[in-house]
Amino acid sequence: MQNSLQGTLPEQIALLSSLGFFQVSQNGISGMVPLSIYNISSLYYFNVVQNNLQGKLPPDVGHTLPNLEIFAGGLNNFTGPIPVSLSNATGLMLVDFAQNSLTGTLPRSLGILQEIVDRSLLLEEDEEEEVDHDNQDGRMEERAIINDGDPQSSNARSTGMVLDCMVSVLRIGLSCSDSLPSERIPMDIVAKKMHAIRDSFLRFKKRNRR
Repeated sequence: MQNSLQGTLPEQIALLSSLGFFQVSQNGISGMVPLSIYNISSLYYFNVVQNNLQGKLPPDVGHTLPNLEIFAGGLNNFTGPIPVSLSNATGLMLVDFAQNSLTGTLPRSLGILQEIVDRSLLLEEDEEEEVDHDNQDGRMEERAIINDGDPQSSNARSTGMVLDCMVSVLRIGLSCSDSLPSERIPMDIVAKKMHAIRDSFLRFKKRNRR
């Protein structure tokens, strides 16, 4: 979460071989993400949104991080294509690499990931219609967002807010999925929490329009 962290990510993080939750969003971290971090197979939550990170995403990241559920690196300076291997992380629910310098198109293989809840954080549609040679119906081609983005802009704030809301919803979902019914969160509390998330997001959108 937001602090004032500077410098680079240390290689030694990879020594935490059972690490599952990694979040250093909204800081001033620069340099590249050490490749060794992408090899922590237990990692299911990866959030480095809004830093000054750069470099390419490893082409085999979906194989080295097969348990990924949240993969968020928006508002950085990542380059290169979106790895096709992400389709191997079959539990992937949210991908956010908006406002980087990514190139190419969204891998079609990601279409098999039925759990992804918001592709709008990753994609945008071309303004002009293009013919798809595999499916010549003239539909608009989806491409990776390649905007640079100002970390202080409304887009930056919106991305952070959407991600926070999605993570809150996912946490509620996990609380409802405990194996024993007695350990599950009561539905009246679920409703209150969901309404609070919705109201918070709507208030944010209203303020952001001013």
